[in-house]
Amino acid sequence: MRSALPLFFKNNGELFSTFGYAEGTFAREDKRKTYFSCAENSAKIGMQMKQTGVLGLLALMIVLLLAACGEGHEQMLRQLEELERQNRAYETFTSDSLAEQLVQYFDRHGDANERMRSHYILGCVYRDLGEAPAAINAYLDAADCADTTATDCDFHTLSRVYGQMSDVFYQQNLMEDYIEACDKSIKYAWKDRDTLQAMNEEALKMAAYNRLEQYDKVIVAFDEVYEELLQVYGIETAAKYCIFPINALIETGNADKAKYYIDILETKSGYFDKEGNVENGREAFYYYKGQYLLVTEQYDSAEYYFRKELQTGLDVTNQSMASRGLSLVFDKMGLPDSAAKYAIYSYEMNDSVYAQMATKEVEQAHAMFKYNRHQAIANREHIRADQEKAQKERLIALTIAVVFGLLLAFSVYRKRKQAQLFQYQRDLEHLERAQTKLQELRSEERRDCHPATARGGICQDV
Repeated sequence: MRSALPLFFKNNGELFSTFGYAEGTFAREDKRKTYFSCAENSAKIGMQMKQTGVLGLLALMIVLLLAACGEGHEQMLRQLEELERQNRAYETFTSDSLAEQLVQYFDRHGDANERMRSHYILGCVYRDLGEAPAAINAYLDAADCADTTATDCDFHTLSRVYGQMSDVFYQQNLMEDYIEACDKSIKYAWKDRDTLQAMNEEALKMAAYNRLEQYDKVIVAFDEVYEELLQVYGIETAAKYCIFPINALIETGNADKAKYYIDILETKSGYFDKEGNVENGREAFYYYKGQYLLVTEQYDSAEYYFRKELQTGLDVTNQSMASRGLSLVFDKMGLPDSAAKYAIYSYEMNDSVYAQMATKEVEQAHAMFKYNRHQAIANREHIRADQEKAQKERLIALTIAVVFGLLLAFSVYRKRKQAQLFQYQRDLEHLERAQTKLQELRSEERRDCHPATARGGICQDV
């Protein structure tokens, strides 16, 4: 873009040297030829400068217009990519204004992938703002934007759209919807050839099976996932998933196998320090280990791990689980007062968990989306048709502007050429009359010159 203007000015400046137009180059012996050359060169210079200036300015305006549109789109993409970077870095969003602006822009000017990405980020923003129904709507809109028949469909993002959607369903205790979203995330992860994402979502489905008390499904699913991870990624990655079957194995009386996976988790996953403390955010492990110790009647050790979870896992979920574990331990140890105390605390924490849910609103949002899906698709197709129509109209308008500009440039060029031709003809007529008059004067002088004077050298040609 920066080289366009210098190029135009450079070309206009070189017109002067192209024609060799310089003062003092006329030869007196050929005044007619020199006069015609001067007039013709001046006309060429004027016409070419005018033509180059008008067309160059028109072309520059078109290029700048198209570049401005392109730069605006690139700027919006950069803003979208920055929000995506923040999301990958687990930075918490505190405002939805920019994400909403990006959605509005890409809904009008973006392709299918860009529209999906913008709606996905808006869903992540609502997730961080604690607006679960709005997050679900944004994720559903993002999934609906995807063109899964296109060869360039962004299956990577689409898989994560359903992954984030499943998290919201899980937090709202909508297990059937959670499993459905996980299945779709798995489907598109495989299309993206992302084995780890697919395995991760398969493992996360076990959390729903556990909550639904479908323990057999948990065990079968884990065996498949564990073997796949072990073969593809090795023991360190496979070990990270060993948390999932522990509860199901204990509930089905397979405490020994539960202990086997607890040991793998503690020694191979990399989640624990040298003192056996699990990293922050994974304190739920203490509950599952305490659960194993409880069923194997190691009450003191079980109490130790439940208290450890209570002390380190400060969120309401860990508080509820740890206090429930302590209540069970004290009941087994014959300490009813302590058992009742922690049972009440666990009940209060459960109330806090459910108080944070917006299950009804999420169910309504999901049901409303399903109910209006066909209408939404029809509306989106209508919007796309309007966008295509508007794009065609803009293209037609731009074409008309270009044609009009060219016609205007040609008209200016033609008028200048006609004016120069007319001036040239007038100058030619003046020159011819002057030469005729000169010839007449010379003839009269020759007739009037006396022979004797001519022989004396007095009469000279003018």
